[in-house]
Amino acid sequence: MKLHVSQQAFDWFSKEFQFSDQKSIRLFPRYGGLGEKYNGYSVGISIENPIDCGMKFEIGNKTFYVEQVDLWFFNDCSLTLEITNDELVMVFTDSDVVSA
Repeated sequence: MKLHVSQQAFDWFSKEFQFSDQKSIRLFPRYGGLGEKYNGYSVGISIENPIDCGMKFEIGNKTFYVEQVDLWFFNDCSLTLEITNDELVMVFTDSDVVSA
């Protein structure tokens, strides 16, 4: 699994969440919604500190992370958070297709 957050997505998070002291953004599988990777699941977002970090991406002074227990949802893929038409978009790509 690879995780990437574009500068535009980071700026979007900074504006939307207005986090100043909190430095960690958790990504996790959420039951419900129209998931791109698994039918019936989508990616949830919360502002909280890691307990058992399985994967992380640091940008600015913030850490975007997935807990170890949630890695099953993100295995065998890369997840990129980017902005398209002023909206946050989560793009899943097969890991063997994405270059390092």
